[in-house]
Amino acid sequence: MNRLRGLLSVPVLALIALAPMASAQMTRGAISGTVRDQTAGAVPGVTVTATNTENGATRSAVSDAIGFYRLPALEPGTYQVRADLSGFTPFSTSVKVNADTDVKMDVGLKIATLGEAVTVEASVSTIALNRTSPTVGTTSTARQVVELPLSADRNVNNLIATSPNVNRVSGQGTFAANGQRSRNNNYMIDGSDNNDISVTIATTQVVPESVAEFQVQTNAYSVEFGRNSGAQVNVITKSGSNTFRGEVWDYYRDSKLGSLTNIEKASGLTEAPEYSRHQAGLSVGGPIIKDKTHFFALYQYDGDKAPATQGATTRMMTPAGFAALASVPLRPGQSAASRQAVLARLSFLNDVYSQNPSFRNLSNVLVNGVNIETGQVNIPRKNPSKYHTFNGRLDHRVTDNDSVTLRYYYNKRADTNAISNCAFGTLFCGDQDLKDTNLAASYTRVFGSSVVNEARASWVQRDLLFPENDPKSPTATITGLFTIGGAANFPQSRVTDAYQFSNTTTWTKGKHTLKFGVDLRHNKADNQSNFDSKGTFTFSSLQDYLNNNAFSVVQALQTASWVAKQWQNAFYIQDNFRVTPDLTLNMGLRYELSGV
Repeated sequence: MNRLRGLLSVPVLALIALAPMASAQMTRGAISGTVRDQTAGAVPGVTVTATNTENGATRSAVSDAIGFYRLPALEPGTYQVRADLSGFTPFSTSVKVNADTDVKMDVGLKIATLGEAVTVEASVSTIALNRTSPTVGTTSTARQVVELPLSADRNVNNLIATSPNVNRVSGQGTFAANGQRSRNNNYMIDGSDNNDISVTIATTQVVPESVAEFQVQTNAYSVEFGRNSGAQVNVITKSGSNTFRGEVWDYYRDSKLGSLTNIEKASGLTEAPEYSRHQAGLSVGGPIIKDKTHFFALYQYDGDKAPATQGATTRMMTPAGFAALASVPLRPGQSAASRQAVLARLSFLNDVYSQNPSFRNLSNVLVNGVNIETGQVNIPRKNPSKYHTFNGRLDHRVTDNDSVTLRYYYNKRADTNAISNCAFGTLFCGDQDLKDTNLAASYTRVFGSSVVNEARASWVQRDLLFPENDPKSPTATITGLFTIGGAANFPQSRVTDAYQFSNTTTWTKGKHTLKFGVDLRHNKADNQSNFDSKGTFTFSSLQDYLNNNAFSVVQALQTASWVAKQWQNAFYIQDNFRVTPDLTLNMGLRYELSGV
C-alpha cells in the first residue's frame, strides 16, 4: 500500500483554550522568538540561554541579523531563560516547555544603566494563541495525569477523551478521532512505537505516576507524525533531576465501600460480593552524576481479588424446566440413546443449580409440545488478576550538544477466568496471560544553534496467551438461550514484535525551519487462531437442540497458524516558513510505503 500525504496550512485561527503543538522534535520542545530593542528594532548578536531548573541542562543560541533565535532539543520541563548583550540590560524569565512544542517568546531589551537587570516574574505560558502551528490537541501535565479521574484501572489513555474531535466508541480502541475508526490511532511512548500490530491498539499500559506529559494531537499535525489517520497519542515518561525524589502510593477499592448493583439485587444478594483491589507502587529518581546523568525507576503491583463476581446475564432452564426435559417425547426417528446423549451434555447444569442461583423473568418454551420453564440468571465466578509493571529510564548528557536516553517498560498481566464463555461461571472460561515489553533508545545531537538531529530506535513485543479451562468441548449455541462450551474463536495466541528506527533533522535557516527524516518499521506476528477447531454448532431453538437437529455445523479442517512479516517505511519533509511574526506557512509532504 502506498500513501502520499500533503499538508499546507495557514494558522490564522487557533483554539486559545488548548495547549497547541508546533514544530519541534517529537519528544522534545523548543523556544524561539525575536529580540527587539525599545524602538522595536531587531537586535542581532544577543546570546539567549535556557537552563533546565530540574537537571541543570543548558542550551544557548545567538540572535541572527533579523533578531531571530531558536533554542532546539529541549526536554519537557521548566527553563530559566536569560538574554545578554553588552550595553543592554540582561533579561530573564521562566518558560514552561512541553514535548513537540515550539514556545514563542519574544525578548525586549533596553539600554542598560549601572547595575540594572530586567526579570520578568510572570512565566511564559504555552496555553495561548499559537502563531506557528495549526495543530489541534491537548497536553496534560504530570499532576493532571495522576489527579484527574481516569477509571478503575487508572488507564491514562482515557485522557484522550479530553481532546477536541474525539468521541468514545464501543469495541477495541475505545476512542475515535476525526471521524476515523477507533483502531486508526497511533500510540507512542517517548516518541517511539507502542502499537499492537495485530489489532492496532496500545500495547504497554503506562502507570500514571511515570508520566511527565500526556499529549494528544488530533489533526493538522507535523509530517513526522504519521502511520494512522486518527489521533497521535504520545506519552512522555519522567526522567530524574538533580534532586532525589520518590513517591509511594496505594489506590484501594473494597466491596465494603460500595453498594449493590441492580443485577446483584435481582440475584437475591444482601451484600456486595467480596472484592478488593490494590494498586500499590513506588518510584524514585535522581542524579547519578549531577547535571550530567539522571535516572528514574518505578514499580507497581496491581492485585484484584474478585472471588464471587456476578457473571453476565443469561437465560437457561430452571431446575424444574431441566427436570421436565426427561419427559419430552422423542421426535420421529430419534432413539432413546440419542436423547440420553443430548441430556448428558447438559449434565453440567446440576453443578450450576447446586449454587442455588436466583432466577427471574420466568417464561416457558415449547419442546415437542411440553412447556419448559426458563429464566434469567447470573452465575458468579472467581475472576482475580495480578499485574506487575516496571519502568526504568536513564538520561545522560555526553556533552552540552549530545544527549542519550534509554527507557524500558515491562508489563506482566495474569487475568483468571477473563475470556471465552463465562456465562456458566468458570466452567467454559479461560485466562489471559500477557507480557508486554517496550524498549527504546534515543540520541540527540545539536549542531550549533541551527541544526538538531534526533535518532530513535525501539523494540516492542507482545506475548499473549489464552489458556481455556475446557479446551475440548465443542461450541453449541441454542438461539434464545445459552452457549455450551468455549467461544468459537478460541483457542488462540500470538507473539508480535515491532522494530522501529526513525531519524528527524531540524534545520533553521532565516525565516525557514526545515524538517526532514525517515521512519522505518519492521513488524512480525507469530499467530495461532484455531477458530472452529472444536466444532461450532448452532441450533434454532431448545427443541431443535433436544431433537439433535442443528441449523449449522462449522468444523475447521486445519488450524490457522501463520507468521506474517511487514515493512512500513515513511519519508517526510516539512518547511515552517515565518512570513511575519504573526503568520507562518506550514508546508509538508510525507510518503509511506507498506508491504506484507
